[in-house]
Amino acid sequence: MAGAVAITLRDIHDATASQDQCIAWMRANGLLSGQMNCPKCGAIMTERPYARIQEGIAWRCQVRQCRATASIRRGSFFERSQLPLKKLLDVISYWALEMSNDNIEHQVSRH
Repeated sequence: MAGAVAITLRDIHDATASQDQCIAWMRANGLLSGQMNCPKCGAIMTERPYARIQEGIAWRCQVRQCRATASIRRGSFFERSQLPLKKLLDVISYWALEMSNDNIEHQVSRH
């Protein structure tokens, strides 16, 4: 497959070293959006700290009359998951390596 880049287990390990690194890696690899339009008014949203959600950041509409918020997971494969993004990335990488469910559970619980 021309142009394909192999992602190694080391890449995943480095990507999950911190929440910020995980989000940056997921964005760089097209798993999370780097830009979001407001679902209510269509304006471009900005990323802001938001303590009420797991990631601690969310998209927020800057239109004064709107001020809607959206998860950084919105529109992604991860939107409906309750697991932390770091754990999700670990589970996916271990699954891709064809580890057993028990082994994946053990590996993820160690982190």
